[in-house]
Amino acid sequence: MSDQHPHDPDQRLRRLLGEPEPGDDELIADPEMHRLLELLDTIGPDDQLETPPPGLWDAIAQGAASEGDDHDGDESDVDTAAGGTGGPGARVVRMRGVAPPWWLGAAAAVVVVAVVAVGALAIFANRVAGPERLATADLEVLVDTEVAGEATLVRDHDDLVLQLEVDGLASIDGYYEVWLLTPEVDGLVSLGPLRGDGRYELPDGLDHTEFSVVDVSVEPHDGDPTHSGNSVLRGGLVEA
Repeated sequence: MSDQHPHDPDQRLRRLLGEPEPGDDELIADPEMHRLLELLDTIGPDDQLETPPPGLWDAIAQGAASEGDDHDGDESDVDTAAGGTGGPGARVVRMRGVAPPWWLGAAAAVVVVAVVAVGALAIFANRVAGPERLATADLEVLVDTEVAGEATLVRDHDDLVLQLEVDGLASIDGYYEVWLLTPEVDGLVSLGPLRGDGRYELPDGLDHTEFSVVDVSVEPHDGDPTHSGNSVLRGGLVEA
């Protein structure tokens, strides 16, 4: 008598798959597998398999992906298919998302702190260093008085500033005004009345190398904005 089992569903499946037929001790014990194999055993040689409806494989893949989301949390789907994505022979591979290493966040934090620190140091260094001196001028006395004066042109951040120190000016019936002149005295710009702080910001776009002469004049209260022609101090700026 033959040792084969004609009604064994495992034997039928292996015969369909072209695999060796095992002995009784190698039969699959899973009940679900047995039910599937029994169903396959009912298919005869004259039975015709129907073509699956369109979208079946996509629905199966989506169902598998949806079921896997309940177990895997944050994951990504990667479809690999022997005959094309979403067709017969396709399989859905679930790949668990990999969290970035702990040191990556720490490194990013260090970079941010370093950038902030560099910016703060640059601002601090600029403040500590103070304004950049560009030129100086010793102001000569043009009248018979005991007056001394000195002017310094500096770059303070983005501003050009004239710093003026004057001693010995007498009280007058009017006011003192500070000017910048060209060396040929064919152009002049008023920086305003003489002030106690001695700080005068140059107008934007003014070329200090062209208007390089500092002048202090006596001006009457007559409402005339032009130079009176009565200068008491004058000196040319020399590059520092």
